[in-house]
Amino acid sequence: MMKSGRVEKGRVAEQRAIDFLRDLGYIILCRNYKVPGGEIDIIAMDDETVVFVEVRFRTDDEAEGSFGDKKVAALKRTATAYRTEMDLDENFRFDLIAMSPSTLRHHPDFI
Repeated sequence: MMKSGRVEKGRVAEQRAIDFLRDLGYIILCRNYKVPGGEIDIIAMDDETVVFVEVRFRTDDEAEGSFGDKKVAALKRTATAYRTEMDLDENFRFDLIAMSPSTLRHHPDFI
């Protein structure tokens, strides 16, 4: 039961992030892209740049600190898989959207 509550909070946070990105003019390409060993929460276009977005939600306002080297490596591997699958040569970057119940902080090009 606890896991389903966490999953629902994650879905709500991701939708909040998508709404935020759309307001900035991003075009959402994909949500929850998965390969063995990795997942990307949101893949979007910002002008001519493919953006791989990690969404982190924490109730204590410490979402940025919850992102470690292991997750960065998995995110990079997963982005490479997506770019290969879609045959993309466009510019790309990684953004972080860190949230708490009352805040949303966007960190473009965070790795």
